[in-house]
Amino acid sequence: MKYVSTKTWPWPVLRHDSDDYGRCEFQVEITPRMVEGSTGVTFEADFALSDRAILDEVAKRKACYSLLISCSSTHYRDHRNSYDPRIVWPLGNGVLADRVEVTPFVVTTKEVVDFVSDNWHEDYEGMTFSLAAGAVLAMEAPYGYWIQTGDESPARTVFKTEEDDKQSPNEWTCDLNGDYVILRFNPEDYHRFKRARSRAVADGTAEYIMNGVYLPALVCVLSEVDRDADGYSHLRWFSALSDALARAGCSPIGSAGDLRRGVDAQKILNAPFGRMPFLADREDTS
Repeated sequence: MKYVSTKTWPWPVLRHDSDDYGRCEFQVEITPRMVEGSTGVTFEADFALSDRAILDEVAKRKACYSLLISCSSTHYRDHRNSYDPRIVWPLGNGVLADRVEVTPFVVTTKEVVDFVSDNWHEDYEGMTFSLAAGAVLAMEAPYGYWIQTGDESPARTVFKTEEDDKQSPNEWTCDLNGDYVILRFNPEDYHRFKRARSRAVADGTAEYIMNGVYLPALVCVLSEVDRDADGYSHLRWFSALSDALARAGCSPIGSAGDLRRGVDAQKILNAPFGRMPFLADREDTS
């Protein structure tokens, strides 16, 4: 089922952007745990439900907690049900890739006759509903995650470069509002950057490109996302960056200051300064 915030059912459904219910909540905390070196991931979902009528149906095993996982890149779509308010769902390497949506529900497993809740909106006063198996009782908006493919280098692949004729010469800017962080260059600078990057790959001086562009860009991104983690958490690059910080032993997003992030960016990029060939050494051997 696709989540549509304006969708209505013939019966009340507990969800955060609807007034079908009052004085109760349905919240789900979802934690993805990646398997190192692969696209394997285990999703851990902890359900918190406060409506007594729905809880009673779960206790009678006429309703259950449910997690729907879908991935358009691999055409995977499946759900897992549980009478326990915790679902742990391991998925192997190759099952998921790129964007994944995880949607929590509470659904009926059997016919429920004359269902009623004290928390319904007053518009439903005096009403009851008989629900068939599979009816939605509660749902959360889908959580979006990005699963990195095994051959991705998470630090640099969060970036893409574009030319922009509105960009001032000799400057670049970061656009953080897409699935990649876009570095925008003036057209002349863009082509100069591409030529320099090609030469750097060929002659082994790529670390200079990292220090001149990617390193300050990464510091900029880290500083910005620390200030507004919730505003960016749904984007592809956010999960890649979060994973890179964890692998480098750095503070998680939202918990470090700007000065510390300069060092963290160097760790994520695998100490590019320390690996740079010295120009003097090159001149001596030329």
